[in-house]
Amino acid sequence: MFASGRTQIITSKEAKPGVSQASLKTTDVGSRKGKMAVLPFKIITNMPSVDQESIGRQIQSDCANSIREEAPMIDVIDTRIVNATLAKNNISVESLDLMLPKDLAILLGVEHVVLGSYDIENTGTRSTGSSVTTYNEKKGNKKDKGVAVSSGSSTTSDTFDSRITMDIYNDQGSSIYSVSRKPFSSGLDKYHSTINYLVKRAPFGSKR
Repeated sequence: MFASGRTQIITSKEAKPGVSQASLKTTDVGSRKGKMAVLPFKIITNMPSVDQESIGRQIQSDCANSIREEAPMIDVIDTRIVNATLAKNNISVESLDLMLPKDLAILLGVEHVVLGSYDIENTGTRSTGSSVTTYNEKKGNKKDKGVAVSSGSSTTSDTFDSRITMDIYNDQGSSIYSVSRKPFSSGLDKYHSTINYLVKRAPFGSKR
């Protein structure tokens, strides 16, 4: 309340996802040099029972570990620090597509950021079977003299159509690596070997 009797009500605004200029780190280019942050992978699927957050963070961790093994000269930021920083700034995995890679790199204090997605669709089931015929009461080696007994077995498995995408940007916002590839084998958890394959062929990889 003012001396004149006038009052002013101040209300706080609800925090919205995103990075404000005030929240961006003021680290310079030199302090970010050689550092890399792998962000949680976005999971795109038609399977509602899949824990997308858990799998996205598992691929994030696997990718970070693969980069450490392939390029030990790169300082890969702990994924727990990355995720805590994102949460503190109200940044969800879904909102990463709406953010500038440059802003993410500055926020995380790194020279490079790794963004990715795992698109996996359950396309149905496939059955495979086999049949075996045996002969009882055989006379000598002649199978046509006995009684034929047939037995069979079949298995049913899910089929998937999947693709892994990986993008690496520098702290200037430029893309230095962008690739998309189908996993080598089918299945929800069959991404690890493909992640290693893509990392080895990144600009810092041994198969570049």
